[in-house]
Amino acid sequence: MQQTEADRRDDDLAKGLGLIGLLGCILVIIADLSGTLLSGHVGMIRDTISDSAAGGEYDWLVDAGLYAFAGSAILIAAGLWRWKADGWDWRLGQFTLFALAIVIALVAGYEAYNRPFGLPDIHRYLVYAIGALFPATIWLTSDGLADRRDWIKPAMRILAVVWIIAGPLLFVIPTSWDGLYERGLAVLMVGWFAVVAWLIYTRPGEAN
Repeated sequence: MQQTEADRRDDDLAKGLGLIGLLGCILVIIADLSGTLLSGHVGMIRDTISDSAAGGEYDWLVDAGLYAFAGSAILIAAGLWRWKADGWDWRLGQFTLFALAIVIALVAGYEAYNRPFGLPDIHRYLVYAIGALFPATIWLTSDGLADRRDWIKPAMRILAVVWIIAGPLLFVIPTSWDGLYERGLAVLMVGWFAVVAWLIYTRPGEAN
């Protein structure tokens, strides 16, 4: 069936959301690597991403990457909201995904270590929220994402289980290498968003 002009515009919008979302996922990795490696005060292994963003000559690079990823997470959530899928788990997953995107944006924008305007330090609570929302979102959306891609559902659910087990261990990992461990978890998260962004870009016809 021939596409209408409205369908083409809708497809272009979906592809745009997916492409920009994917770009944000790439930029956050480049920014963290660049900002941390250029800095003489923080290291990839011993210092967390938050440490890299909290101070130093090149902390602005890490901050910029976090902002880019926060923006991409919101755009990916918007793109997935338009996806054609049914079920209570899918709809609930959309809400947890938007909540996750907002929390990521708060992590990027809230200078937890400087406590702007005398506000309390909520950084740890935001991390807790990510630890709960991310595996929930993966699990709840895995069935809807698996349409015509049978490998996606089991792969996503394995990732959710891995995150549930590995995430809390961050708080007991020795500080001498907790930065490396956190970056491993971050790669898993960014990787999930990148896969979803790619699906949105390559399957624009799935949008409503």
